[in-house]
Amino acid sequence: MSSTKESDFSLVCNPITGEFIRLPKQPPILTHCEQISWCFGFHPKTNQYMVMRIHIFKHDHRMVVQMHTVGTSTWINIEVDYPRHLTYVFKPPTYFNGALHWIGRDVDRNALIWIFDFDTEQFQFFSNTPEGQGKGTILKFRDSLCFMYFNELLISMWMMERYGVRESWTPIFQYSITRSQLPSCMAYLDRESQEFMIFATPWYDFKAHGKFQMLEHVPTLIPLNNIIIVDNVKVQNIYSLDNSN
Repeated sequence: MSSTKESDFSLVCNPITGEFIRLPKQPPILTHCEQISWCFGFHPKTNQYMVMRIHIFKHDHRMVVQMHTVGTSTWINIEVDYPRHLTYVFKPPTYFNGALHWIGRDVDRNALIWIFDFDTEQFQFFSNTPEGQGKGTILKFRDSLCFMYFNELLISMWMMERYGVRESWTPIFQYSITRSQLPSCMAYLDRESQEFMIFATPWYDFKAHGKFQMLEHVPTLIPLNNIIIVDNVKVQNIYSLDNSN
């Protein structure tokens, strides 16, 4: 998924096949909001892909979710309550098990995991981070929800062995470092599942290297035409556009 504020242009693209769908223009939000996050996920019950823009209005404790079903031509607005004691959510979210997951901080600076559930269309508390650790990120690994924790001496990964059960956080690996080794990015190969991950760390220098975002991508050859629901949505191909020039 890609979007630009300058041209108000957004699309969903399969980088393997080159196919893309331009999304319809989203309805405007006329009230100033403090945080906007673009999200992409899959609704397991309807078997549909969803794009969302999430707007947070902290002054009156509400959240507006603009939701678009890929393959249609419309957006819908959903308004949900924003918890009064939640001061910040770190973006981008991680999609897993029909929900988007964020790490957030409350008024006491505790790190908590919050989710937006596609089925209930509710934003709600999900779990504490392992042992209250907050300097980290959420990711999917070995078909489980995981939490990667960082400090200046240790990098560790925790797995939620039973989804939704807060007591099931289990450490699965640790890596010791020194101050002189603080990496900007890390790569990890899991020999058991043959999964290969690259992720940014809290020590990445945005001023020196610029901003970037790494997202999990599972290659697929499924054509985007398979998810078209209405007739006025057109599938294009970046390679065909190149050839036309």
